[in-house]
Amino acid sequence: QSQFNIEQQLLAALAAGDRAATEQIYSQNYHIISGWLQKNGGTSADAADLFQEAMVVLFGKAQDEEFRLTCSIGTY
Repeated sequence: QSQFNIEQQLLAALAAGDRAATEQIYSQNYHIISGWLQKNGGTSADAADLFQEAMVVLFGKAQDEEFRLTCSIGTY
């Protein structure tokens, strides 16, 4: 399977409320966002807040049948 197909399946699982999908997205992306934010003057609390907000937006978008992610989840 291509990375694109895997991420599409992950988004579908996220939209369905699959906790494992949420945990996978978190484990694959949180450390990258946190590291970038802290390197640029943010705190670990800022990173947690930002990631939480991004997950809420991604969850909402994933539930929209017309939403098409054209980049990786990490880039989004």
